[in-house]
Amino acid sequence: MNPAILELLTELEETPDLTLDWTNTRQRIVDLHRDAETFDERGLVLKFYVTLMNSVESLKLVADIDAFKEARRKDYNALRISESTNGRM
Repeated sequence: MNPAILELLTELEETPDLTLDWTNTRQRIVDLHRDAETFDERGLVLKFYVTLMNSVESLKLVADIDAFKEARRKDYNALRISESTNGRM
């Protein structure tokens, strides 16, 4: 397993939701997904993404929830396409 994935998992488990820098974490997730070497790693990173975005939405950490949902949908679709093509886009 990629040590950077394990590092992010540990950070996410130890960081209280309200102090999370979610925009930076989102970018780290996208980067980790791109660099993941296996289907299982990409799947795990995708779960991180979904969990992060669910938290952002439920805690109302954004002002424009509709714009957030649209950006989230586009992000998720891009990650899924990348996952299905083994990260080669």
